[in-house]
Amino acid sequence: MNDLQIQFWSRAARNYDRVVDLQIGPATRSMIRERIEKEAALGNVAELGCGTGFHTLALASKADSVVATDLSQSASKKAAVVCAGVPGRRCGDVGRVCDRVAG
Repeated sequence: MNDLQIQFWSRAARNYDRVVDLQIGPATRSMIRERIEKEAALGNVAELGCGTGFHTLALASKADSVVATDLSQSASKKAAVVCAGVPGRRCGDVGRVCDRVAG
């Protein structure tokens, strides 16, 4: 991606969840989250393109560790807030990566 695309997604992060819900519907996003929650132990997970962290919590509940990142710093900052609410999670470079540490 080039800088223009990264800037676009960073601006879009503010309304990302609402727009995605309008495009595919909240039921579809929830269905994906519910499917993740049915998985057995996932081990170590890398979530590339985590957006605002909508699926990150479900992944964290099934994984030994999760590294979630997005090209959009605004989106990954929102994901970092989601990460901070999970016991045993620490946030690394807040603009880029959330890191859940098992234990």
